[in-house]
Amino acid sequence: GVQTCALPIYGLQMGHISLIKAQQALEELQFGVDRSRGEIAESLFSIYCWMIDELVVANVHKDVTRVRRVIPMLEELLDAWRTISAQPVEAVRTKSA
Repeated sequence: GVQTCALPIYGLQMGHISLIKAQQALEELQFGVDRSRGEIAESLFSIYCWMIDELVVANVHKDVTRVRRVIPMLEELLDAWRTISAQPVEAVRTKSA
């Protein structure tokens, strides 16, 4: 069955706001993907789409399980972005060309 948040009303409201913000952030990331760049870009776009969908459903149904599915993927993406951002710009351009 669907797990629900066992939080007081104020906790549900804060959870709702946080999920909306997360969805908006993912939509911005998704918007920035140039899908013409190939398979990796398409995959990234699809991952963002899936995460947004999961968070929408989680928010509507107060389903913590769906949020827990998204968090590890977001953490992996954050690690990847940190790795990329630590590289010199020339190295990143060379790899993506």
